[in-house]
Amino acid sequence: MYIGVTSDLDKRIMEHKNGLVKSTKGLFIKLVYKEQIEDKKMAWKREKFLKSGQGREWIYNNIAVR
Repeated sequence: MYIGVTSDLDKRIMEHKNGLVKSTKGLFIKLVYKEQIEDKKMAWKREKFLKSGQGREWIYNNIAVR
């Protein structure tokens, strides 16, 4: 599972799929969920939450593909 913030989702997905992102290089990438948050500060806050234990539990219970 990869969680991140970007201003250009299509470009970021292509970077992942083309092996240009070290953390996902060589892995199969599939977008399963996205949120659009206009305020950068709030987007970074949401990312931090989703990477926390409570956030990962929320992902597992609400959107995780199994």
